[in-house]
Amino acid sequence: MAEAMAIKNSEIEALVSAIDGLKKQAAISEGNLASLQGTYRNEDDAALREELASAERRAEKEHAAHNASKMEVVDFLQGENVHLFTFDFLVLGKLKIAAIERFVRNTSI
Repeated sequence: MAEAMAIKNSEIEALVSAIDGLKKQAAISEGNLASLQGTYRNEDDAALREELASAERRAEKEHAAHNASKMEVVDFLQGENVHLFTFDFLVLGKLKIAAIERFVRNTSI
C-alpha cells in the first residue's frame, strides 16, 4: 500500500510539474501575443499615418491647383475689365464727338 501511495504521489507530482510547465508556456504565449498585437498595431498606425500624409499631399496639390485656376480667372477678368473699360471710353468719346457735332450743327443753323 505504501508503494501504491508513492506511485500516486509521483504521478501527482508529475501532473503538478506538467501543469506548472503549461502555465509557464501560457504566460510566454500571452507575452508573445501581446508583442505581436503591439507590432500589428504599430504597423496599422504607420499605414494609417502614411495614408493620412498621402491624403494631405493630394489636398495640398488640389488646393494649389484651385488657387492657380482662381488666379487665372482673376487675371482674365482684369484683362476683360481693362478691355471693357477701354471700349466704354471709346464709346463715350464717340458719343461726346457726336453730341458736339450736333451742338455745332444746331448752333450754326
